[in-house]
Amino acid sequence: MAKKLLTEAGYPNGFEANFDTPNDRYVNDQQVAEAIAAQLAKVGIKLKVIATPKAVFFPKVDRFESPFMLAGWGTLSWQGTMNSFFRELKGTYGRNNRGRFSDPELEKKMDVSNTIMDDTKRRKVRDEIAEAIYGTYYVIPFISRRMCLVSPGGSRTANRGSMKGSLPRIEESELRWSRKKSVSI
Repeated sequence: MAKKLLTEAGYPNGFEANFDTPNDRYVNDQQVAEAIAAQLAKVGIKLKVIATPKAVFFPKVDRFESPFMLAGWGTLSWQGTMNSFFRELKGTYGRNNRGRFSDPELEKKMDVSNTIMDDTKRRKVRDEIAEAIYGTYYVIPFISRRMCLVSPGGSRTANRGSMKGSLPRIEESELRWSRKKSVSI
């Protein structure tokens, strides 16, 4: 499927690009980037992993000098994520839109969703927005790391309830991201 999509996009032989990653920001960040590059190489996307300290990495991606990057994001707010990543840079909006994603119609829908008071209706509109955005594959979430809190009575995962049994290390609580649409390599 991936090779077919590359051909349709005009890259029948794949392509080469740099893949920037910090090497001191996330758990195993460089190793994760190398694993992603190895998987994408199987379909002809040859990525040169460029691992640098976060003090070099973040200014580089903020200058829009990175065609591919490994970056993390954490917020409990749908609104915070959408306003930061998927809006043009205007005021406080778009400050993490490092790929210059732009869709004025979706931005209008985001504004409307922020005014809907009924939870069910708001969730429906926001799901439509998320489906449209993630369907572009502008951002491909690979890993979801849950925050594990350890206490004398056991561990709890933020917003997930009690975890019985062993106490996992934070990096062992990684989950693959799944959605209706997925990328097959």
